[in-house]
Formats: sequence, C-alpha cells, structure tokens
Amino acid sequence: MRHWDLLRRRLLNASFTSSPRRRRTTKMLSKSYHVFVLLCWTVLWDVAWGLTVSPTATLPPPLFQYNNYLELTGELHGLHRTYPNLTRLYSLGRSERGRELWVLALTLAPEPGTERPLGRPAVKFVGNMHGNEPVGRALLIHFAHHMLQGFNVDLEITKILNTTEIHLLPTMNPDGFESAEEGTCSGTKGRYNSRGADLNRNFPDFMRKNFVRREKETKNVIKWLKNSKFVLSANFHGGAVVASYPWDNYAGFSQVPKHTLTEDHDIFYHLASTYAQRHQHMHTGLSCGDYFEGGVTNGAAWFPLTGGMQDFNYVVAGVMEITLEVSCCKFPPRSMLKHFWEENKEAMIEFVQGAQLGVKGLVLDEMDEPIPHSFVAVQGRSMEYETSDRGEYWRLLLPGNYTLRAFASGYYDEVQRVSFGDQDMPLWVEFRLKRKNQRGEFLPPQVFNELPFEFIPMTTSMATIATSTTTVRPTMKTTSIVTTTTMISSTPDPEGAQNITKPEPKETVPSSTMTTVASTETPPLVLDKEQPNTIVNGQPSNPSAIHIVYGDSGDSSVRRYLPEGPSDMQAKVISQMRSSKQSSFFEQFSAGLAPRTKYHRRVLESLFPFAVANFKLQQSKKT
Repeated sequence: MRHWDLLRRRLLNASFTSSPRRRRTTKMLSKSYHVFVLLCWTVLWDVAWGLTVSPTATLPPPLFQYNNYLELTGELHGLHRTYPNLTRLYSLGRSERGRELWVLALTLAPEPGTERPLGRPAVKFVGNMHGNEPVGRALLIHFAHHMLQGFNVDLEITKILNTTEIHLLPTMNPDGFESAEEGTCSGTKGRYNSRGADLNRNFPDFMRKNFVRREKETKNVIKWLKNSKFVLSANFHGGAVVASYPWDNYAGFSQVPKHTLTEDHDIFYHLASTYAQRHQHMHTGLSCGDYFEGGVTNGAAWFPLTGGMQDFNYVVAGVMEITLEVSCCKFPPRSMLKHFWEENKEAMIEFVQGAQLGVKGLVLDEMDEPIPHSFVAVQGRSMEYETSDRGEYWRLLLPGNYTLRAFASGYYDEVQRVSFGDQDMPLWVEFRLKRKNQRGEFLPPQVFNELPFEFIPMTTSMATIATSTTTVRPTMKTTSIVTTTTMISSTPDPEGAQNITKPEPKETVPSSTMTTVASTETPPLVLDKEQPNTIVNGQPSNPSAIHIVYGDSGDSSVRRYLPEGPSDMQAKVISQMRSSKQSSFFEQFSAGLAPRTKYHRRVLESLFPFAVANFKLQQSKKT
C-alpha cells in the first residue's frame, strides 16, 4: 500500500502543475485508485464474513427452475459458504459417469474439538432417484433455503435445527437427469442411470433374491447408511400423489398386489399419514386418476417391487423410510414448481419432527462406558436396532407401554419397561449391562424365542454342549428345584440326527436363587425362559431359567440351525457364532457372516448367495 500512496501523492502534485488535459488524466487515474482500494476492502470483507459465524446471512431465494449438475453444485456450495456454521457439504462418491453425489447437511456445527450432542437424531431426504422425476430435487433446494433463512427467525425451524440433523441428497441419479426431458409426464427416458439400471430395483432384497449388479450410486448409498446413523428418511418420486410405506414386497413368485405389513406398521402408517395430512391435497386421496384412502398406501398393496431402497433402509440400517410421490407428471414444467413447493413445504417440516417420537438413550457398561454395536429391541417386534460407536440408539414408537431389551456380545441382557404419552421430545432411557465372566460368545435371544432348536457342531474338536433346565416349584417357606440335563454328542449322527442322552430328573437342595451347573469349569449362562439371558432392570430375573454351558474355545465354530416355523422342520442356517472381537452388523454383513433375523438372512442370501457353502467348505478343509 505504500507504493500506492506515493503514486497517489505524485498524481495529486501533478494535477496542480500540469496542463488541463494532463490534470484530467490525473484525476481519472486518481478515481481509479480509489475504486481499486474499495474493491480490495470489499474482497477482504467477504473473506472475513465467510470465515465468521453468521447465522443471519441470507441468500436471495432460489429460482423455481431445474438446475443442471453444474448449477446444482454451485447452489449447494453457495449455501455452505453463506451458512458455514449451519451446514456441512460432503459427497457420497461419484456416479457411473463421474458426477458427485452431493449431500448438504443442515446441522449446527459443534465447537472446535467437541463432538455433536449425544442422542441428536439424523433425518435424510433423497431426491431424483429416478432421473426423470426431478420435482424432489427442486423441493430439497427450496427446503434448504427455507430452513436456513428461518433459523433464529422462526421458532419452529430454530427448534428443529437445534435438535435434529437433516441430510439432503438432492439427486441420487445425476446421470439420468441430464438425459431426461422437461415436460415429459410419462415414459422411461432418463429414468435409469447411465448403465440402464433402475436404482430403485438395485438394492438387496430380503423377500426375493436380487442378483442384479450393484451400481455405483447404489453402493455409495449403502456405504452412506453404514457410516451414518439415520432415524428417519423420505424418498421423493413422481408419477402419483401418495405416501407409501413398507413393505414394498412379499415372499414368493407372485406379482399380484397384496398388503404386506411390518411389525412397525403403526409408526409407519403414522409417519405416512402425517405427511399426507399436512400436504395441501394428498390427504384427499384423489389425484392422478387413482384413489388412495387418506393419501397413503402400503407399497406391496400398490405394486410389489424387488430391490427397493425403502425396505433396505428398514431391514439393514434400521431407518424408517417412506416413499413420497409428489407429482402426477414425472417431469412437469418448471412453471409448476412453485405450486409443488407450497403443497409440500409444511408437510416436509412436520415429517422431520417425527424423528423426536419414541425413545432414545445410551447402552453403557458397569463403568458407564458406551458399548458400541450393541442392540436394542422392543418386545413383540423382531427388528433390532444397532447402537452407534458412542452407544447411542433411537427407536421410533407411538405413545404407549413397551418393554425394551438391550443386549450386546459378552454382556447380560437388560430389560426395561417404559410408558409415555404425547411429548415433544423422545423419552431418554439408559441401559447398563453387566459383563459376563465367560469365554466365548452368548446366543442371541431370538435363538431361544424360536424353540425348538438344535446345536450341530461343525468340528470334531468341539466339546460337548450341556443344556440344563431348572424349574422352580414355590412352597410356603422353601423353593424346590428340579434340574434336567440334556447332553448333545459332539459327533453328529450319519443320518443327521443327534445322539441324545436324557438322565432322569433329580431333586436338588432347595434354594431361592439361580442355580449353577457345577460340572463345568466355565461359569454357565443363565437364561430366563421368557426373557432369556436377561437381567431385568439390573436385577437377576426369575429363578426359572435355562442354563447353557459351553465347553471350550472351540465353540466359536458352532453354527445354529433353526426351523423356519413350527410346521417347517427343515433346518436353516441363520447365524454363526461371532468372534469375541466387537464388530458392527454392517461389517459382518459385508464379510458374508450371518445375520441376526430372518429378514437379514434373506438380504444376506441376496448379497452373498454362496456364503454358507463357502463357510462349510472352509470348515471341512480344517477338519
């Protein structure tokens, strides 16, 4: 700046001693100098403004138009630069043609060096899964502007952003969008990705095997679900006006529409109907020549599909996702986008608040340390929700009475009974699990919930497994206990049957506490018949129990065979004893290990059809 000052002084001195023409030239140069200085200060101010926290900064409202890939990228980066403290921009990866799958997260940035608050749920919106259905793509851009501009201005929006993370994926199929044509209300041009794959038929399916090649877009979303814990999700489509909820498919070869409901049907129906009611006319059910009662429908009852993202979210990642059809015309003219935004704005805000339903909390050990990749389940509902790396869990539930079970490898289960009504925030419930002093791994509760069962050792070095059943007979003053022990031979019968020895029951010393099996070096597992392997609210469960005694470390090679149902006695491989190393379900899933429920098993068979055969081959080589 010193050199510019010298130049300015010389120019001013020359203006008094030179000719009129030279003085005019000097004055113009002087003005140029001042303009240059002003521009410098403007640039410095913009840089400083972008680096500081500025929740009141605003951008002009977006135009109601369809942005191509470059325009969409610029729009998202502009939002992030304007609201650096309220947003985070990241990419899931690239499409088949190398376009980034941008995600804009609306979240209050934590203080440097700190983590996000424990228990804050995350919601995601996915748009433009089919390239020729881009209304959701435009809705998510306007939703981002609306939420960011309303922070610290609108009380409802401020509360949402203070308590919830919202992740927006405006386009899952950027390649397909670039080839679609505006104004085309039907047809498939641009629907598929660049390789001609329908992304909503490209996910693993647990009802029917889906052997299609996984596209890059699909793999990126699966990786996203693995690395992030979402509670709630919505997937935007076009071609109808209705909210669809799982299941999207059913077992068998028929394609006839049929109602197929999940065990969480109550919460799914509530989420879908809430969106429909807040939508300006979806709730009427009259649109596009179809009628949907209340504006909602079960996916399989509308039209079954294999490989849908909605069911995959629910089964594998524990995310409650619904599908939102928001326009009769798949690719309507841009002149209608304002109308669609006004129809969906309030419904989208209401839907995000659904993440605050039910219960949430932590799963801790006796030292108050989190237990990562543990599970929380609700009695009567088979879906088990895995905790985060910090021991967090979220379970969407409607007001009522519930029995929650938390369990983890190497720990006794804990059961808590909760009751709650209408509330603005979810009920906070913490579990503290007691560690087992035993080698090997415990058996998941569903093994005992699906009796009868067999243990089939896979190696001859496997020690004998003893099953001891204890029955409590209460009297006025004492408790009489009868113990029956069943021994299962470690060598399978050539016919596939087990050699079983059943000693006669024998009376034992009266006792008011749980018994143990003294004939083993390793402390046994104590499992309640109704709540197996359970400690209720930190206290031992009823003395009526089943004792499972492992022999030695060789039990890690045991595989469990369970029937599909009471009438289906054909044994099915459903799970493998997991190693003592803590690992998430996703890690086991991707490694080809066994799932925890029948839904997971079917997804596993779709992804890894030869996993079981390969495992048996490896075991046979070892022996």
